[in-house]
Amino acid sequence: MSIPHKYDCIFLFFSTVAPQLIKVPDRFLLIEEGTTATVTCEAFSYPPSAITWARAFEALPRGRTSVKNGTLSIENFTNEDSGAYVCTARNKLGSETAVTTLGFKRKHGNFKNNTSSYCRQSTIFSSYCSSLIIFHFPLKLFNHRDKFKIFRGMGDI
Repeated sequence: MSIPHKYDCIFLFFSTVAPQLIKVPDRFLLIEEGTTATVTCEAFSYPPSAITWARAFEALPRGRTSVKNGTLSIENFTNEDSGAYVCTARNKLGSETAVTTLGFKRKHGNFKNNTSSYCRQSTIFSSYCSSLIIFHFPLKLFNHRDKFKIFRGMGDI
């Protein structure tokens, strides 16, 4: 008996993969006052992951925040926006997270970018503010928790 048709067989193999973050922001980023903070997370997974952003211990800033394709954007960044932010990639097989802390860098009009200050809020416990003033001669003045120190060069800090 002969077979009247020739059959071709195609096998499709689908594998599922839990999320693995392949691009994460630095652990601490300094954002200048009034600019747009932009941080990105990317994940490898199948089925594809939904990537969300949240703020640790607080809601995301209202009216100035957007999340698109794993990128968090905060317009007109202010000191109140500083703190810990959490990126989460999730699919039906699980989730993976990354944390970044956004610090605040104030614009100082008269110092012509020779002054940099920031407040950093710890992920859980405390916050502190620091400022660094760089003079036009080799000395630098460093204020850390209201204790002033003078250094001869950047290597001393």
